[in-house]
Amino acid sequence: MNNDRGQSLQIPKSIALTEGYIYVASLYSVTQTDFNGDVKHQFTYEIEIDQKVIYVNRSISKDATDKQLSINDWLKRHSNYSSTHKNYDPYIDRKHLIHVGCFNGNYYVQDVASLNEDGGLL
Repeated sequence: MNNDRGQSLQIPKSIALTEGYIYVASLYSVTQTDFNGDVKHQFTYEIEIDQKVIYVNRSISKDATDKQLSINDWLKRHSNYSSTHKNYDPYIDRKHLIHVGCFNGNYYVQDVASLNEDGGLL
């Protein structure tokens, strides 16, 4: 007999990413954000693990700094890169390998490598 206080239910395990692991992900979206006057483009990648979807981000400053890649350098690591692209549409939904890092308990995309249509590295 089960009571109505939830003792008969199992608590689902949360799916956490693991720092330092590489995952197959699709570029889900790119949005512009403003962090205290520093304009960044936030790349959001979608990972499917055990039939659940997890999103992880990487923000790239619009203007390159000595500590961070430029947006063009970041995009060169993506599939279908072309210097003639005017927007991010050609990159959306493309598969990539992403290397996940963690800072203060928050996961982020540390690096990215593009995959071709057959799943091989470009």
